Amino acid sequence: MRISAKTDYAVKACAHLASAVPGRYVKADEIARTQAVPLEFLENILRELRRAGLVEAQRGADGGYRLARAAAAITVVEVVQAIDSPITEPHAAVVTEASEGVGTVWRALDGAVLSLLQSVSLADVVAGVWPAEVVQFAGEGV
Repeated sequence: MRISAKTDYAVKACAHLASAVPGRYVKADEIARTQAVPLEFLENILRELRRAGLVEAQRGADGGYRLARAAAAITVVEVVQAIDSPITEPHAAVVTEASEGVGTVWRALDGAVLSLLQSVSLADVVAGVWPAEVVQFAGEGV
């Protein structure tokens, strides 16, 4: 599975918002600067996240962006799906006897990716406290 720069930036932006003081609005330029994301690109991403109901925006001197729900209630899969949907690629519809087994492997892989992303919340990302599924696949470096 390849993660686009747009999706990577979206998860980083949401993690930044998750690490902010709860309820505090964070300026887009602060997120862009600390996460090394081009501001114009980030603003487009934040609009998509707002449309998906993951972030809230407020204009004005005290405005900016914040998570729409608690960081523990937002999973990484929600952020990814808001930006890149579907997450997994559809597989060829032509099924032969020889390819049927391979198709089963790809469907299992798709399910594993979705399961892993559903198991991780933004709060987990910020705290670095990982579900067993992440530790299992990431190895001892976690």
